[in-house]
Amino acid sequence: MEKEKKENRRSAAEELTRYLAPRMRTVAEARKHLEEKLYDESEIRETLHAVSGFEIFGRFGYVRAYCEYAFGKRRGSTRIRSELRNKGIESETIQNGIDDYMYENRVDECALARLVAEKTLAGAERPLEQKSVARVARKLEQMGYVHR
Repeated sequence: MEKEKKENRRSAAEELTRYLAPRMRTVAEARKHLEEKLYDESEIRETLHAVSGFEIFGRFGYVRAYCEYAFGKRRGSTRIRSELRNKGIESETIQNGIDDYMYENRVDECALARLVAEKTLAGAERPLEQKSVARVARKLEQMGYVHR
């Protein structure tokens, strides 16, 4: 029975292809996925090495695509940095990608933070109570906007 399961199982390369099809992923995400599917370490290493030359894992392109998504969701650069670090991207690549994206697309983090604050305060009574101000502060921190 066990042998039959192994024969019907996809190869690591086939599994990786299916995993990468819907969207871009990092090498760390791909490795984790294959480990969760219980592939041997040698097969994982061999598969990732085989596909590494195809630019599927273009880290800089991934950072740019993620910036477009995250800034579109009005997230701040601090949160974006943290999320990319958790996906296994190097700090220098993250910093360069975010800086380039913000410069090329004229991203104004203050304006984005203002939009988040206004949306959070929509419908709040004036003058603002301390509770409302605290809610805005928590929301801005959650979205990755830090006071400098």
